[in-house]
Amino acid sequence: RKVATLTVTEAHISGNLASDVLVQGSLGGLQVLDLTPEGQKHQRVVSVGHDPLVEQHQNLYMLVSQGLYDTTKDKNEVKAFSFKFLQPGLQAPGEEEEEGYKLSLEIRMASLCYSHSVHFLAEVAACVSEFKQSVSNMAMSLKLTAAEMAVDLLHRGTEGLAQSIYISGSTSVTEGLSLNAMKEANDEEQPSPPSRVRLSALLESPILVLPKSAKSPQVLVAHLGQIEISNDIKVETEHPSQLSEELSGGTHKEHFEVEVRDMSLYSLNVDEKWKSSFSHFYTGPSAFLRITAQELYSCASPHGRPILHDTLLKFSLHRIVDRPILSDADPFLFPLTDFYPKLEVCDVFQVHGCVVSPLQVSLSKDQYQQIIQSLDNLNWNKVDASSNFEAGPDPSTKNRAPARVKQRELILNLKFQLPRFSMQLLDNSNRAIVSLSFEDFLVAYEQNCTF
Repeated sequence: RKVATLTVTEAHISGNLASDVLVQGSLGGLQVLDLTPEGQKHQRVVSVGHDPLVEQHQNLYMLVSQGLYDTTKDKNEVKAFSFKFLQPGLQAPGEEEEEGYKLSLEIRMASLCYSHSVHFLAEVAACVSEFKQSVSNMAMSLKLTAAEMAVDLLHRGTEGLAQSIYISGSTSVTEGLSLNAMKEANDEEQPSPPSRVRLSALLESPILVLPKSAKSPQVLVAHLGQIEISNDIKVETEHPSQLSEELSGGTHKEHFEVEVRDMSLYSLNVDEKWKSSFSHFYTGPSAFLRITAQELYSCASPHGRPILHDTLLKFSLHRIVDRPILSDADPFLFPLTDFYPKLEVCDVFQVHGCVVSPLQVSLSKDQYQQIIQSLDNLNWNKVDASSNFEAGPDPSTKNRAPARVKQRELILNLKFQLPRFSMQLLDNSNRAIVSLSFEDFLVAYEQNCTF
């Protein structure tokens, strides 16, 4: 039986290999539908970009009510995914050193909606297992066929085969000598340092839908927020005071800034929203497929009940290599440096996070019960013997002495700040009966490890 359908629309990619290397591409839409009987309530599993089913079933009344007279303009502007890679041509040495980046990558992604279904994932996993088994059987049959052909060639005569092996062996010797010479010449050349890539990624708010059960209209809708990621070198030079003492010294290799806007969590009843907003436009068993997943799971008032209100997060990631460290050990106490290697430099990886806006949570009794049941619906214990199999040790390496590896220290520094956290417990009429608030919440974690 059919388990799912995957629809990909308007995939484009183009390249310009002139003085500036430019490669860009886009994807119009990606849709995954659940065709199992258990998944008819929340049939859209993955939805991003253009949806052919929605564009096919849109009627005139719906377009007039939404004011979408000119739909071709919006269709051309909305893309599920797009990227642009640029490698500029040769520049003056001064300009290249000042800019710091030789490559640039821009990524844009529309709002992706994912509806979790345990049964659907189990069905897909079963299909993948059957496909792997079929591929394994086909490979075994090809192997047996190749063995039979090899036996037939041996029976036909070995004289011509030996002569061909001799000729190919002599040519392979000369080719091997030339390849070794080329390899030695390449080893003498100094490797060029890797080029830095300027990254700019913008992801519209991903939507995660957690149903209470496979056939329940009650869902939790999590808007993960608009995510913006960049590693612009100007951030490092304009704000040097933000770098902590752990980052002083060494070589600053990477610096990423991550900003998440309007992250929220709602509880929603899709049947009630459908009756009040879309039932007078569409009817039928597949009526839910005539509107986009973003419209169906939209939590605009008065349909959605907020649990986590709009929140703004910021993260800063730094990576430093070869930062000098001071050793407190007395060299006279440990004269055998071969057994007690001395760490002279270390690497630092720092992640600092902060909630910019006050974190507000409001929760009622039925919302709390819905969260517990939705989390229980996430559990999926799949037993796969092949994934639990672990290969035993290699007998050839059993008695081999372990290789001496140069030790290096890594400092992992994590810090998260929450200026204000407020929580309200609501009654059945959505009135606050308990209110809690915390201020200046700080979590810091640091670990040193050697690798």
